[in-house]
Amino acid sequence: MNFCNQSISTEELKKIKISEECTQFENCLFTISEIRHISLENSRFVNCKMSNIDFSYSNFNEAIFKNCDLNNCIFRGCHLFSAKFEDCKLSGSDFSDVSNLNCEFKNCMLSYCFLPEFNFKGQTLYGLNFNGAELNACDFRDSIWENCSLREAVLRQCRFKGADLRGCDLGCFSYNDAANLKGAFISKSQAEDILSALAISVI
Repeated sequence: MNFCNQSISTEELKKIKISEECTQFENCLFTISEIRHISLENSRFVNCKMSNIDFSYSNFNEAIFKNCDLNNCIFRGCHLFSAKFEDCKLSGSDFSDVSNLNCEFKNCMLSYCFLPEFNFKGQTLYGLNFNGAELNACDFRDSIWENCSLREAVLRQCRFKGADLRGCDLGCFSYNDAANLKGAFISKSQAEDILSALAISVI
């Protein structure tokens, strides 16, 4: 079933939950504030406006979101196995307690998101803005960062061993933040910026 240039209500989505396993939405406006436990596995969302919706405990396994407005959405407890987000706005969204194996983001605004314990291990992260995001206990081991930003991000207990952060704007780190980068690769200029933020002079 395909939806194009439509307003999508709660009633429409409930019908899909019953009758459809794979659905495409294009240029749609979602007029919903909350719809939990819905199954939209393998669905595709293109150029959709879907902000401020509570999708808690829903199934988006292998779903694709492209150029969508998902600001301030709640994905708490969702299944996001192999889901793809590309060119999406996700600022302020909550991804706590999600199943996120192989979930990927590309060219996405993720500022002030809540993304605890996300698994980014071995991924190439491109065009991701994590400014101010809470990334507690995320696994970034062996990841490669290109055109990304971590300014003012919260990085408690994150794992960065083997991560190449030379393509990431790290901003001004505190001592504790810098310690969380243990095992990562950074450039000389990035190291100088971190030392400057810590008021450490190299002579």
